[in-house]
Formats: sequence, C-alpha cells, structure tokens
Amino acid sequence: MKILITGASGYIGGYLAEELRGVLGERSREWEIVGYGGTKEYEGKRVDVSDAGQVRAVLRSELPDVVVNCAAVASPALCEKAREAAFSVNCPAHLPDLLLQSRAGEEPHPLLIQLSTDQVYDGEKAPYPPSPPGDTVPINAYGESKIAFERLLEGHACPSATLRLSNVFGRRVRGTGKFLQFVEDTLRRRVPLDAFEDEVRSFVFLNDVAAAVGVLCLEHSAAGPRRLEKLYNCGGPQPLSRADFARAVARHLRGGDLPALVRPASKKTQGAPGPYKAPANIAMDSSALFDILARHGFSPVSLQDALPLIMEPEEA
Repeated sequence: MKILITGASGYIGGYLAEELRGVLGERSREWEIVGYGGTKEYEGKRVDVSDAGQVRAVLRSELPDVVVNCAAVASPALCEKAREAAFSVNCPAHLPDLLLQSRAGEEPHPLLIQLSTDQVYDGEKAPYPPSPPGDTVPINAYGESKIAFERLLEGHACPSATLRLSNVFGRRVRGTGKFLQFVEDTLRRRVPLDAFEDEVRSFVFLNDVAAAVGVLCLEHSAAGPRRLEKLYNCGGPQPLSRADFARAVARHLRGGDLPALVRPASKKTQGAPGPYKAPANIAMDSSALFDILARHGFSPVSLQDALPLIMEPEEA
C-alpha cells in the first residue's frame, strides 16, 4: 500500500513521513510512504495543494492508496490576513475529484485522510462530540476554511476520514517545535511565563496522531469494497488550560523555582483583542477515536506520561 503525505515539510506531516511506519511496526512493513512538502521541499519533492495541475500530476505519478492531507495554512492570524489564500490551501476542492480519477475503476477507492482542527468549534459548549460539519459554526477564518472542506467531503464519493486535531505536542521535528517547546525554552531560561487559564484544549500527543492515521490506513486496507468514511475528534485524554499545560512542564523539568514562573492569565483581561477570535474552551470528546485505537492495541497518552518521552528534566 502506498501512502502519500502532503505538507511533509511541516511539523505534523514531517513527523508522519518519518515515523508513521515505526509507530505501526510490523503491521506496516509493506507500506510505501512518500512525502511531498508544501511551501518547502521534502526530500526534493513538493506540491501546492491549491494548484489542481500540480496535484493531478503527483497523483498520476504516485498512484497512492491513501492520501494524508497535512498541507494547511495553520496560523489563525495569517488566515485572517490572507483569507483567500488560506481557503485555497485549506479547502482544495479539486483534491477528492482528482484522487478518485487517479485510480478510476479500482476497488477499494483511494482514501483521503484529512487533518482538520478543533478551531471549527465555537468554544461555548465543551466538551464537543464530533458534530456533523453542517452543524458546526467556527468563529475565525482558520476554522471556517477547514469546515468548508469538511462539508465538501461529507457528500463526496471519495472515501474520506477527517481527524479534527487539538493542539499537538511532541518532540521537535527537523528543528521545529510547537507550544511545548516554547514553554520549555522559556522556563529553562528562567523567564516568567504568562499562560491563559481560560483557554482550554484537549492537547494531543504527536505519537497518538500518527497512531490514529496509521490505524485508519489499516482499517481502509482491510475494508475491501466497504467504505471507511468517518469523522473523528483527535484530542488527548484530558482537557487542559494553557496554564495547566505549562505547570505540568515545569513540574517535569524538576527545577524547584520553575512552577512559580508560570503566571496564570486571563484572555478576558488581556486588553486589546488579538488578531483573530479564539474560542475559549474547545475541549473535545474523542472517545470514538479511542475505541478504534483500542481495537488495534493503542491507548491515548496523557501529557504527564508523554513528557518523559520528549524531554529530559533538569539535573538535581
């Protein structure tokens, strides 16, 4: 089975391109995994998913059984500033059509695994089940661009599985980090860190994202002509505020003075509004995904249990 990963020059796509086979072990020994970068090349390859001609050429050349679409304009602030450009990447309407055409007449049809976001939720009614795209109303351009593609996939003939990701944490990928690395670097420098207590997410371990993608690939390969077309929330096992997250990192690093450096803050009192509307509490119910992971021997990893796998504590 061939798996094509778009956006492989980014954080999540790069990890999947490098580690997906390792996460699944023996069950993926016959997989061929190829990655294409987006704004930058990945191992000499790139494709702009907003360009139908480029996408068509890559699909005809690679003939994938599964496409994992990690390509995205993932900065909510940038999506507000460049809305049209964000929609062209985050809602590539031609992608499912071209994927079906690339393997026309074959069964099973190729599968599209779409990485979406918890920013499709409005932040008013947490915890959120994986509600249908038509019932989901985002409050910023990033969420709107992602839900637009979800709505297109919902009624499309191309088999698809969408993962609505929460804020992802894990090791650095090709030198790139996320919120976790910002917190770690700030605390190790003994700089006070203001962290919101009223912004809550279901932070998800990067390894668990890879497990979810791999399990969907396994389910598709075993399905035969039966279609796998599901929508999953992909969050961690517990909701955390950004302040909770930072305090957990401080405790793991074991610097006696570190927890005191985390200063609780409130978005409601931060003063001037930010460059985009950010939902306050978008904790998600990911139990449906946990069930499918359990069938394949996986269980979600909490932040506390993941941190020893990612970073070394300070010496006593």
